[in-house]
Amino acid sequence: MKSELTINEDGTKEWKLPNGKFHRKDGPAIEYSNGNKYWYINGTKYTEQQYKYKMRSIKLIELLK
Repeated sequence: MKSELTINEDGTKEWKLPNGKFHRKDGPAIEYSNGNKYWYINGTKYTEQQYKYKMRSIKLIELLK
C-alpha cells in the first residue's frame, strides 16, 4: 500500500495509508513545521534508529524474495 501526503495549514506534513494509519517507507511519516519528526510504519511508531533498523530488515527480506 502507498501512503498519501497531506500538508496542513501550519505546514505539518503527514503521510497516511488509506486506512488512516501513519506510514512512510522513505522517511518520517510526520514532519512538523517546527522541525520535529516522527517515524511510523503501518501505524506503529518508531524512534529514528528503530525505523532505520526496521527498514533495513524490510529491504533485505524484499531482496531475498
